[in-house]
Amino acid sequence: MRNLITALAVSLASALVIAAEPVQTIGFDEVKAACLNPARFQNQVAPTNIQVSCRDVQLKWVPAGDATVALPTAHAVTTSVMSDKYHVAPVSATVDSAAQVVACAQYKQVSESLELVRSSSCDEMVAYTGSATDFCSSAAATMRANNASAIVIADTGRTVSMCPASAGATGK
Repeated sequence: MRNLITALAVSLASALVIAAEPVQTIGFDEVKAACLNPARFQNQVAPTNIQVSCRDVQLKWVPAGDATVALPTAHAVTTSVMSDKYHVAPVSATVDSAAQVVACAQYKQVSESLELVRSSSCDEMVAYTGSATDFCSSAAATMRANNASAIVIADTGRTVSMCPASAGATGK
């Protein structure tokens, strides 16, 4: 029993020493290099349990309802008279006309965020020829296509109206 307790204590102490070792901070390309040549990074073995964390945020404009705006219209009448004896030059006059009420789109900006962690291996990392951004963009595009519920949508507070600024727009 005493030997078992001693063995457990030694194992626990070893685990704490291993856990206390500092983790190096390097870039995506350096992880690939560490897979090929661990000694270059003061390690004896290539990294394992590689986890690539990705965050993809897209800003988009979505409809936020319609508004209406009264736009001026024009109405002109031209009159001319002709007979076998007379010819009156054409006369044009503007006639009052009511404004035309038209719809104009309103948009709001939303942020679509997606976060994911993708497991990888040294073989996959070494074979990958793109950048870290390419890697995450591809993973995010796949996630967006296969799991739309993983996308978190939030309003940014920005809005745009297609109504002319000089016209009095009213919300519908």
